[in-house]
Amino acid sequence: MIPHAVDEGTRRTEVLQIAAALIANSGLRTSMHEIAAAAGIQTGSLYHHFESKEALLTELLRRYHTELDRIGVHTLDTLDDPDTRPAFARIAELGIAVARCAVAHRAAIQISLYEAPDSNPELVRPTVILEAMYQTLRAARWSGYVRSDVDLRMLAERICQTMLQIGLDVVRRNAPTDQLAIVLCRIMLEGFSTGQPRDDELDRSAAFVAADQAIQAWTDDSDVDDRTAHIRAVARAEFGRRGYESTSVRDIAAAAGLGQGTRFRLIGSKEALLASIMSSFNEKVDAGSKRVLRSQASPVAKLDALS
Repeated sequence: MIPHAVDEGTRRTEVLQIAAALIANSGLRTSMHEIAAAAGIQTGSLYHHFESKEALLTELLRRYHTELDRIGVHTLDTLDDPDTRPAFARIAELGIAVARCAVAHRAAIQISLYEAPDSNPELVRPTVILEAMYQTLRAARWSGYVRSDVDLRMLAERICQTMLQIGLDVVRRNAPTDQLAIVLCRIMLEGFSTGQPRDDELDRSAAFVAADQAIQAWTDDSDVDDRTAHIRAVARAEFGRRGYESTSVRDIAAAAGLGQGTRFRLIGSKEALLASIMSSFNEKVDAGSKRVLRSQASPVAKLDALS
């Protein structure tokens, strides 16, 4: 297996580990004051280690990227070593290593997905791990395991991203990391069906038609006269553009063209707005999923339609 990296036990590292645990559990809204309290130090002492919250987040990202690069370099350096294992075992080993890294750096996964600091040009997207997965897949093609018509670059990207998402609790749901990584690799590489339905067959299935009808029935809140729905649409756009943590109620009100008094009456809190957005999203997805599951279609067609 790919070896783990050993981190130095400095006080700065301890603070980072505490911050990572808090952010992983409570999200990016975790404050510097909360981190300092959990570390048993004064907030001023925390700023001695990190000049700002962005600097702390940047360091968490840097360590996560360094670990991914280490895994990628190790894989590339050992690709030519004698290995009698099946091709899937070699791909799954790399997938497991990436998944373990994602779980160990859960806070950095959240940062990279939702709030990556953009002021530091050094924090570019890791590419070594993608090259390592690509070369591993190339070796699998040479052995006859991967078909010649598969886009290896795209497949490498998909496998790596899926393994990294295991670091999110909503995906992992306390499942064993290694087991989940193997199952997901197996699905992506070998599928979950004994048959191979054609794309045009799936596109004509009753399940796909049900999914398409559900999507067509969804309305864009920005086109609705209801002011509450309009504010929800504006908030959704602002959260997507600025990030949830960086968006204030004042920003949403300004984008929606609301005055001071109307703002407090219609918007309320940012948390309530987010809850309303998620509730609307969940209702639409739930209704669409039920229509798909009730359709007269095969399980494979229903899974395709749900996707």
